[in-house]
Amino acid sequence: MQTDDLEEGKRRHLIAAFILVLIASCAISSAAYLGINGNHVFRQSDSLSAILSFSGWKGLGPMESFSGSPSWFATPIYEFIVSIAASVTGLQGAEGALAAAVFTDLACFWLLLFPGYRLAERMGLGSGVILIFLLATSPLYLHYYSVPLPDTLALAVSVTAVSLLTDERCGMLRTASALIALSAACLIKSPVPFVLMAFFLTREALAGNIRKRWRLLALVSLAAIVSALLPEYLRNRFLGSRNAFFAQDPVWYFGTVDERLSMRFWRTMANRVTKAAPFRLLGFAYMLAAGAGLVFCAWKGKLSAAVPFIVSFLAGWLVFANVFFLHDYYSLPTDFIFFLAAALCIAGALRALPRLPPFFRKSWPYALGAAALALTVSGKSLSGIGDAAFPHAASWFLRDTDVMLYSSEGNGYYDDGNVPGGLFLTPFRRVPRQDLERNCRKYLNEYSAIAVHDSRGSKCLRSALGKASVFASDDGWTLWIRDDQVSPEP
Repeated sequence: MQTDDLEEGKRRHLIAAFILVLIASCAISSAAYLGINGNHVFRQSDSLSAILSFSGWKGLGPMESFSGSPSWFATPIYEFIVSIAASVTGLQGAEGALAAAVFTDLACFWLLLFPGYRLAERMGLGSGVILIFLLATSPLYLHYYSVPLPDTLALAVSVTAVSLLTDERCGMLRTASALIALSAACLIKSPVPFVLMAFFLTREALAGNIRKRWRLLALVSLAAIVSALLPEYLRNRFLGSRNAFFAQDPVWYFGTVDERLSMRFWRTMANRVTKAAPFRLLGFAYMLAAGAGLVFCAWKGKLSAAVPFIVSFLAGWLVFANVFFLHDYYSLPTDFIFFLAAALCIAGALRALPRLPPFFRKSWPYALGAAALALTVSGKSLSGIGDAAFPHAASWFLRDTDVMLYSSEGNGYYDDGNVPGGLFLTPFRRVPRQDLERNCRKYLNEYSAIAVHDSRGSKCLRSALGKASVFASDDGWTLWIRDDQVSPEP
């Protein structure tokens, strides 16, 4: 009878989790009309430019750069998949590409949940449902699984690979599938699977499986290393990439010793963990639960249960210190490990509690899920149009423009890769700010549209206001479009 009660309780919890995931899916898909939004619009715009090039946007060829010179931040596997999704579903144009990105991310979110659930259940204590609750109510996950970034796909296939490799029934087919998933994840975004592989390899080593599974572990490590290094070779050999990746700029990629010893660095990392929860206090509660569980395991002599979590955290933070510090979306894999640890500890705590009253035992998952999701939606959000507001508005006026001229005062991401093209949805040629002012007449005659990012404004563009059908200036941006460029409204 007790077993029947447990099974019935598990079914109720799974139903509650499924309902919560459906609501979270609605929250993700509702961002389809927003496009680029929230944090790191520059990185999003680079991904969008790659998606549009695969779709033949404004005559671009596959992987043809918006800026005229190849410059990719990552191997564009995610972007290619999104372009295929847009083509298959009939979604056209820039808005269609953005919607396809959101729905691809939603599929990745579901892909993450199933192997994540299996992995948590395999580790014991019935923690799979709790892990789903934590992931589906995380504002960090709900935001980044609704914007065009490759990290979402990389995390989903990384968790899939680890889930397959930790399965006791991992035969030839599962092993081959895991290796393909791992290699794909490394090609897409190597720091993401690195965190998950640190967890897996440490767990296998402490469980004494090195001698028994050494061939598999060696093959997994080799596949990960080759797949992580391959994009660097391809970018430099075939694309002639201008960007400084880790081979050219290791300090930017990996950080410095001083950075790792800085209290600011560790406060930021801890802050990232708490921000993954619907609100800060709950994040601290998750952290306390995970920390208490790991200490308890160490106290009971179960280091093999606690150490893999600590190693995977430190592996991400310490190896890729600078990029983890600069970009919060790099926290997705470490936050997954954190949620996994918290789910195990919460499940253990619930089992240790006295038998709960029937009503509470049946209703707590629903109440917790509703409260957490309400806090996620109403609390601080990572979403917002931010720096993309002006380019979003300007892209409509540039819809008939084949190539625009772009100039800036040279401030970071605004000048990187395909970012301006992805923001304005138009191929561009970049010229130095001084060059634009010096050769103003030439460029005004040669180009029908000019975009400038400069806090001082542009004397060149203001001098030609009489020839402009569109002139707008806001938040450091200036857009000038010649009279003969803009077509009548449909």
